[in-house]
Amino acid sequence: MPASCFAGCLEARSCKGLKAVGNFEIGMHWDDGKIVKASIISHSGKPCTIRTLYPIRVEGVKAIQRREGEYYLYSFNTKMGKEYVLDGI
Repeated sequence: MPASCFAGCLEARSCKGLKAVGNFEIGMHWDDGKIVKASIISHSGKPCTIRTLYPIRVEGVKAIQRREGEYYLYSFNTKMGKEYVLDGI
């Protein structure tokens, strides 16, 4: 993604259509550096792991949470084509 496109995301405090390792598509909205709401679409059905500085909730699945230093890690299984919604706590 060109730097100018990413700068537009920062100003808007949201972005969508980002591609992540494992064939996931990410969209998110944040405020004061914290995720307010995010979505992850699994295009392959592979397990997903999310790393964040702040606690989140993954709706509709049993996500395993653990700490790694200052980070929170959440892992959960996905199904191909399904969207997963994350809320900041």
